[in-house]
Amino acid sequence: MMKRPDKTVKAASYVAGICAISAAMLLVVLLALSMVGLIHPRTQHITLHTPSISKIYDGLPLQGSMPELRYGMLHPGHAIVVRHIPTYTQVGEYENAPQVVIVDETGADVTAQYEINRDFGTMTVSARPIMLSSLSKSKVYDGEPLTADDAVLTGGALVEGHTLITEGGNTVLLPGEEPVQAVYRIVSEDGSDVTGQYEVQENFGKLRVFPIDITVTTETAKKAYDGKPLTACGWEHIGGTLLPGHTIDMQMMASLNDVGTIPNEGKAVITDTNGTDVGGIYHIDYRFGSLEIEPIPLRIATKSAQKIYDGTPLVCEDWTLTAGKLEQGAVLSVREYAVQQGVGSIDNAIGFQVIDETGRDITYHYDMVCDYGTLSVQPRAITIRTDSAQKVYDGTPLNCNTFKIVNGSLCAGEQISIVCTSMTEVGYSDNYVLECSIYRQEGDNITEVTACYRIIFDFGTLKITAD
Repeated sequence: MMKRPDKTVKAASYVAGICAISAAMLLVVLLALSMVGLIHPRTQHITLHTPSISKIYDGLPLQGSMPELRYGMLHPGHAIVVRHIPTYTQVGEYENAPQVVIVDETGADVTAQYEINRDFGTMTVSARPIMLSSLSKSKVYDGEPLTADDAVLTGGALVEGHTLITEGGNTVLLPGEEPVQAVYRIVSEDGSDVTGQYEVQENFGKLRVFPIDITVTTETAKKAYDGKPLTACGWEHIGGTLLPGHTIDMQMMASLNDVGTIPNEGKAVITDTNGTDVGGIYHIDYRFGSLEIEPIPLRIATKSAQKIYDGTPLVCEDWTLTAGKLEQGAVLSVREYAVQQGVGSIDNAIGFQVIDETGRDITYHYDMVCDYGTLSVQPRAITIRTDSAQKVYDGTPLNCNTFKIVNGSLCAGEQISIVCTSMTEVGYSDNYVLECSIYRQEGDNITEVTACYRIIFDFGTLKITAD
């Protein structure tokens, strides 16, 4: 093993000594700084807590809370010092945040050695609830304003020393309705306005000024149609009293030119001595008469007709104007005829219309009364004789559906179908008819007309012998 030179050993010893001395001196300096609170080996985490608190405004301050150490610990010899507790009197929401510092046993501020989580609640001062009321008022218009009453305290209570000051309210002059708008404020003893510290529920009514009721009526007029317009200008003020200096007039607007009925409408105009329209202060109840133009009466008689059924419809076109007079140039004509198709009787109810000289239908100008004749169709008489037949018994039915019309005839285009009885055993029987149908066929359409005939049957004989 080689031996190191003495110079190398000495140099290493010197370096080691210097490092040891430097480390010792640094340790002494750090210890001194720590003792005077200038440095600390690490930052301490703590949580300070205050609760949320509240109250309703009462003019007195709401006191904040002392903080509570909820998390972490202070270093030995350290303490929390509260420099300020918050207080609030006015309505609002605030932070319940006291001002704090942390000191050591010498009183030095060592707050910087801590990371503080401030878990602070809120401080809430709520508005004080009260109710102010003002009653509804009403009257009929008299030219004087209607003023709202002062608001009064009807619910809750003011803080001691506070005063409700009322300053009247809104007014209504002309007919109409408005909510009461009472003017008020609340002041403290020193005259400060503290209305904002209250939650005011306004229980206010309405101001109503009613118009003056006036009733007017217009006349009624009536005439028969003559082609000229109908008007009636008469009217009357029958109810209510106008204010002094006011006058009422009626503007009549209704005119009836044609048959019918309409209200005889007009518009009342009320003015003062200067001619200014003051109708807005009145409520006018109109009781209108009527204008009526009655249709011209006509009386018409239709003739009667009758026949025996012949397969064609019965129409009678004869009529007579028995009363009334048409307008000049107008023509009374038939719009539609009554038709009796089968056997029976109906009114000869002809439909009429009136056409003026321009071709316009003016039937509505007339009140037509008709005396109707009748259309009567009697059944057609025919006699039918069924044929006779006989045979020797053979166990099969004997029947005979042949016949002859021996009296009368069918109408053109009509046919008859007959089904007669049958027999099987030895003996004899009338060849009577089981079914009889008379019909008219036009293409695929078959019309039953049996009811239009009065049928008489003359039966033949069916006979079966033994040999």
